[in-house]
Amino acid sequence: MRVHHLNTGTMCPIGRRLVNGTGSIFQRARMVCHCLLIETNDGLALVDTGIGLDDIANPPRLGPKWVRQTTPRGSIRPRPPCCRSRRSAIPEATCGICC
Repeated sequence: MRVHHLNTGTMCPIGRRLVNGTGSIFQRARMVCHCLLIETNDGLALVDTGIGLDDIANPPRLGPKWVRQTTPRGSIRPRPPCCRSRRSAIPEATCGICC
């Protein structure tokens, strides 16, 4: 079994010193959204940790206050399919998605 740690997006809330430990409290921090892609004998399993494709397509669905505070960057996009193809796997090989 192999586990791949994927960066699927970036959020930039105010409070860099509190979040990242450096910089000003008024600067934007950098927080990364993660997913796990697990290679098993039966295929691939994708473990999603929160922000989904519907949220990417319609950010206000996350709530205007959350969007304003976290300032998600354009890098939040559906990365796992392109990561799977780079690992020479096909989407049909995905045997499970855990949310």
